[in-house]
Amino acid sequence: MLELSEDESLSPEHLDSQVQKAQEQLLQLKRQQEQIEKQKRELEELSRRQDELEQGRSEMADKLTRSLVVLEREAYNAQSRLEQIRAAREGFGQHLELIEAIDPKSWNPSDLHKELSAALSTVDEARHGVQRATQPVAGSGWK
Repeated sequence: MLELSEDESLSPEHLDSQVQKAQEQLLQLKRQQEQIEKQKRELEELSRRQDELEQGRSEMADKLTRSLVVLEREAYNAQSRLEQIRAAREGFGQHLELIEAIDPKSWNPSDLHKELSAALSTVDEARHGVQRATQPVAGSGWK
């Protein structure tokens, strides 16, 4: 508030000086207001970005955690499937050796029934081995 003494109140120079001071104060206050508003906008932007960071961080931590669980499950399933395939491969190799070892030309004619039964049993065991091995991995195209 402007204070005027009785001597100065009527002086035009003094009034002009008071108006000039008031205008300078008003200009300074406007600058301060602009600076404060700028700081407010910067703080609001900073707060918004911090919220965005926290939300994104939380969201990604959840997604990554769920994805890791899925990947662990997939890795376990893949390892299990690989073990089944290895066991099937080993069994197939053993059955193939036995099948290839069957040589009807070398059988003694007097033991033909016995040799034929043993060979058919070997073939039947191989057939069952293939069926057992391919059931767990039926989706892989084995028949």
